Order: sequence, then structure tokens, then C-alpha cells
Amino acid sequence: MSESQGEKRRRGTLKLYGRPRKRQARAPKEEPSDAAKQAANYCLERYPKYTARKLDDHLTHDPIQTPFSQEEAEAMALFDASQSKLDFEKFNPGECIASPTTNDFKNLWKVCLRVFEWSPVLLISPLHGLKYRSARRTQQSDHGTEGSEPPDDSEQPDATQDHEQSRPSMNSKPSEVIFSPGFSTMLFTLIVHPCWEGDAVLFLLALQFTIKCRVDNREPWPRDDLVYRVSGLRDLRSMFDDPNREPIGIAEMMNAVHNSQAEDERTTFSRFLHFLGGQVKTFPSDVTQSQTYLGVSALPVTVKDLKFLTAAVTEFDWGNDPWNCSPDEVYKAFWAKRGIGKDEVPITNADTKRWTLRSLKDAYRDIARQKRALRDGVSQINTPYRSLLDDNQENAPNEEDDDIPIDDMLLPPPDDGVETVTSDVSEKPREGTPFQQRPREREPRRKALVDGEETEDEEEDLRRNQRSKNVLNERQVRQEVRQGNWTGGGLMSGLSFDSPYTQLAAPTTVTRRPPRLMPLTPIASGETLSQRLQADEQRLENRFASSEASIKNLKEEQNRILDLQKSHSEAISNLQRHVELLQSSQAERVDAPPTNQRIEVPETQNESLVQQKQDVQKRIDQMVKDTEQQQAEWSRKVHALKLENSTLKATSSQNEEELWAEITRISKEQFKWSEKAKALEGETSRLLGMVIEKDKVITLQSEKIRLLEAQFNAMNETQQGIAPSTEEPILSSSRFGPQPPSHNRLTSGNFVPFSPYNTPNPYAALESEMVGLPSQMKSPDHAKLDGEER
Repeated sequence: MSESQGEKRRRGTLKLYGRPRKRQARAPKEEPSDAAKQAANYCLERYPKYTARKLDDHLTHDPIQTPFSQEEAEAMALFDASQSKLDFEKFNPGECIASPTTNDFKNLWKVCLRVFEWSPVLLISPLHGLKYRSARRTQQSDHGTEGSEPPDDSEQPDATQDHEQSRPSMNSKPSEVIFSPGFSTMLFTLIVHPCWEGDAVLFLLALQFTIKCRVDNREPWPRDDLVYRVSGLRDLRSMFDDPNREPIGIAEMMNAVHNSQAEDERTTFSRFLHFLGGQVKTFPSDVTQSQTYLGVSALPVTVKDLKFLTAAVTEFDWGNDPWNCSPDEVYKAFWAKRGIGKDEVPITNADTKRWTLRSLKDAYRDIARQKRALRDGVSQINTPYRSLLDDNQENAPNEEDDDIPIDDMLLPPPDDGVETVTSDVSEKPREGTPFQQRPREREPRRKALVDGEETEDEEEDLRRNQRSKNVLNERQVRQEVRQGNWTGGGLMSGLSFDSPYTQLAAPTTVTRRPPRLMPLTPIASGETLSQRLQADEQRLENRFASSEASIKNLKEEQNRILDLQKSHSEAISNLQRHVELLQSSQAERVDAPPTNQRIEVPETQNESLVQQKQDVQKRIDQMVKDTEQQQAEWSRKVHALKLENSTLKATSSQNEEELWAEITRISKEQFKWSEKAKALEGETSRLLGMVIEKDKVITLQSEKIRLLEAQFNAMNETQQGIAPSTEEPILSSSRFGPQPPSHNRLTSGNFVPFSPYNTPNPYAALESEMVGLPSQMKSPDHAKLDGEER
């Protein structure tokens, strides 16, 4: 074999082995970590499947039944003239077509409804000051310098994603309604991360902050009703309201707020926002993006924002292993445990399109409302709109329930219609303690005091108490705002978790009440008054049962506090006994007779013991005072619930009396109408009998009339035959010969000459026969004859 042939063979071999195979084996998928599995399992246990009934009650029905037809027409005119409607009409998902856009968008619906209980179309909408912007459409509309900005591969499939998710065609225009596969994927992987605690408000705050940093938006933020949600937002908002503030971005402002706070005053989420502001990068093309939509504020949401947010969530130190997992890890474990969620809403592609249309119309109704508010001169920042907080406020106890009209008060509520928890056994309330409890610093301190070891620095204890107080205040504000915002949940069996947001906070058993997801406008009811009263009575009974359950929970909490107080008292007695033993031992050492070994008690040690005793006594007094305050607070709550319970009882009894009075009145009316019906039936029978008799008489008279008419006609014919025979001359029989006997001859014996005076009136007999007949039964000729005779 020559060298040239060997070289050719080697080249062919290299070419052969260098050619890629047609089917390459996929790399084995990595098993999710235990922390990610723990977070995913907790998410599935805490957030139950969202039902179609809740979604149907949450979104407005079409056509909308409301007296405000002008506002509805204005909103629908905006929607009909929008690009969103055109993009929606192009969205025609087929049930047999596996489209990445359709599948990922439907999966986003399932995850967003299950975790946040919100439609993704409404979540990313001007309702919350946001507007979805496709990356390619944004690049086409921007006129900034693109040289320094890296290309946005938002439409490219991620390396970690499956290869089946192909990017959309480059020739097709991006949609403003249907999210791209990359956007949907990053959004639902972010939603399942435990750092949001299932609270859509926290997610929206983080997303809005990210976009404001990227586009350098310097409008006041956040709204007044959200400044208490996170520590530091109130100071940030006050900086916006300062007319003499420096023209700096929101990231620098958040940095200034962060530096002005003490270490103990910074909560986990405020530290995360500060960290997030340092991760977001701004390019010239971002600043030129439109930040309004149809005249209302709408920050542009792109895949770039989700990337910044995902990176910040992944790199931030949450201080908790499940929380430190990346969103992609948590979602992989979530997917492995849950699957594709075939039985979750929306089930079919047609359902996805239907719910998307209703969400779009609700979004444009809110846009029309904001435009009307701007025309009326109302501030857009402080204008309350149907947001997450408004849904929570609908569930708050309302003192004006007695003045609500019955049509609005008796609307059939979703699910059980109860505004408090413990009404639905199948859906347990979500709690605010998602993950494992970190070791507290107070336990070693207590152990050191009990064992008689040296005390820690008193300033550290003061700082710890101050931090506990700050976090407790923030937690109370969070509970007041979020109470009633979520439903369902479920608890993980055998696991006890504690959120980094709520560490060192006072223990609580206050649970979230299920949301009252009512339509935007009241719907006309087709029920009767009795059915409405029965529904109202059932609703009051449910509220009464819920109040009793809440009172029971409060009593259990009070017993727990008493047990805790008892344990504290035992610890205090142990400390006092330990101090007494120390003092007695020191006294014995001082009074003991001198032995071979000389004992000296320094005076400084006695002073330290006295100081230690005073410190212990102060702690005892403080603990007793705190316990009394907690007991007084729970007593007030129990009293308030008892008062509400009595009010509900009185209302229930009053409604029951009104119901029975209404039932009695309706029964009496029913009896009266039944008597009237019987009388009418008898009268009807009598009239029918009279009609039958009259019919018989009319039939007989008709027969008589026909006979008389026949006689009358015969008589007329007879008269006509007699009249010409009288004028005919009598011829001689001899001239014509014998003639047959004529009629005159036959009647010559009794012939009576015709005369108008001696001829009987043929109408007289007819008139005599028609006596007693009604005038309607007579023929027109008879009526004419009667007139002539008269």
C-alpha cells in the first residue's frame, strides 16, 4: 500500500469518525438536590390545584351585566382598536399540534394560578403597572445605540431546556398577548421559587424594581398602600416625595436607604432588593423604551428583566438551603413531582384561549378606568384599583355589611363564601412558615444563665430584642395586608419550617383566609327572594361556625401562652434558686472556721453576684411584663371575637324571623290565590254550560230558519206561477177541442182571486217562527223587512 493511499484512508477515516451521528444520546439529567426536592414538595403541598370555578368567579363574564354601559363600551372600544386583539385573533392553538409557545403558555397558566392564584395575563398587565414587550419587537422600535449591548437571545432555547422547544419563526411578528416560550419558561420557573412565599405582591415588587432600574424610571414607587410591606420602602417613597432630592436612579436611592438602616433593621427582602439593584445593568436602548400604554403607566417587561431577577434570586444568600437553590433546580424538582398537570386549569388549549380573552378584556377595563381617573384629575399612583391588595381588603371585616343591598349581599359566593378559614376541610390554609427553622441565638443565652456561666454582652441582648421587635412589627403589617389573600395550601406532614422573613418573630397561629374572588361588577341574580334569604342564612351560619373556630384557636393559643409563661416561671425559679445556692455557698465559705487552706472571698466577686442578681431580676420583670401584655392582647381579641359572635347570632336570628315572616306571607297569598282559582274554575264551568245551551238553541233556530226559508221560497214560486195564469183568456173548448183539465179548472171550486189584500203575508209566518231569536241570527233580508215594516 502506498503512502498516498494510506493518507487518503486516514483522511476518510477522520472524516467518517468526525461526522456527527444522526441521533445523539442525550446527557443524563441531573437528579435534583434534596433541598430543591424539599422546596418543590412544600410548594405542591402548600398550594393546592386551582379550580375552574374560582377562575370563572374571578374573571368578568362576557357579555358583562352592568348598568355602567358607557364605561364598558369605552373599555371594549379600546380593546377592539388595540394590537392585542389582532395578536389574540392570530392565536389559534390546535389540540393536536405540539407548539412550544402554546404548551409553555398553558403551563404558565397552570403554575401561576396554583401558586399566585392570578391569571398571568392580568399579572403582567397595566393593572399592576406592567406591559409585556417582546424582545424582537422592542429591538425594532428602539432607536438607541445597539453596539455596546449584547444580543438578546430571549427567543433562543436555553441549553438546559429540551431540544424539542424550537424557537418561533423569524418571519412572524411577535405577539403582545401570547408570551414567547423563553419568557413563559423563565416566568414559571421564577414563580415556584420559595422566596416569594406564594405572595404575588412580593414578586411584583421585585419585578417592578428590576424594570425601574433597567429603564431608569424615576417615577414615585411603590404605591402608598404597599410602602409597609417591606422594610425600607417607606423611606424610599419619602425620597421620591422630596422636591429637593438629587436626580439619581432608584438603585442609588435604595442603596442610600440600605446604608441609612442599622444592620438589625434590614429585613431579608429589603436586603434582596438592595442586592437586586446592584445586579441590574442598563443599556442606552433600555432607556428609550416606551414606559406607558394607551396613556397609562406600564413598565416594559422583557426576558432581560426575568434574567436579571433569576440571577439575583440564585446568587443572593437567603440563609436557608431550600431558598438558596436556583429557580431552575426548584422547578425541575417541581416538574418531577407534579408532572405536566393534566387535570389542572386550563386543561385544553381552547380553555387557555377562552381564559386569555376574558383576562384581556378585564385588563382593558382597568385601562379605561385609569384613563377616566386621569381625566378626572385623580393621581394615578394613589388611585386604588383591583389589585392584589384590593382583593385582600374585600375579605377584611366590613362594618357596613348591614347597609349592603340584598342583591349584592346575597350573590352566591365562590366555594363556601366564608371570609374566614376552617370552613373547607379539603383545602387547609396556607401558613407563613415555609422552611426549616434556623437555630436561635437566644437558646445558648438561656442555657448559660441557667447553668451559671458567664453572661454575654448586655448590648447584644438589647440589639437582639430590638431586631425581634422590628421584625414582629413588620410581620404584623404583612399579616394585616395579606390576611385573606390566599386559599388552600396543605401542610407537609412531619416537617416544621420557618421563613427567613419571619425569624425571631412572635409565634402565631393566625392563618390566611380564602380569597373572595368576586367578579368586577355584580351579576344579576335569577333567584327568588326565598332562595336568597336561605343562601344568606347559610352564609351567616358559616361565618358563625368560622368565628367559633377562631375563638377556639385563640383559646388554644392562650393556653399555649400560659404554658409558655409557666415554663418561663419555672426557668425564673430555677435561676432564683441557683442564685440563692450561690449566695449560701459563698456565705458558708466566709463563715467556715479556718482550716489548713485559707479561703478568701474577694469583694469584687460579691459585687458581680449582686449585679448578676439585679440583671436576672430585671429580666424576670421584663418577661412577666411581656407575658401580661400578650395575655391582655389575646384577651382583647377573644372579647372582640365574642362580640362578633353575638352580633352574628343576633343577625342570624333576625334574618330567620324575617324569613319565616316572608314564608308565612307567601303561604297566605298562595292560599288566597288557590281560593280564587277554585272560584274561577266554577265560574268557568257555569259559563261553559250556558254556552252549550245557547249553542243548542242556536242550532234549533238555525234548522227552523232553513225550513222557513224553504217554505218561503216555495211560496214565492207558487205566487209567481199563479200570477200569469189569471190574465190568460179563456178560450172556447169547442174551438180547440177537448182540453185537459187545467189548474184553474181544478181549483175553480175553491178559487180565490189573487189580491194583495187577501193573499196571506208569507213573511208573517217567518216572523212568527223567528220570535225569540237574537238579532244577530237574523238574515240581512229579515232585517230589511223589519225596517220597512217599521
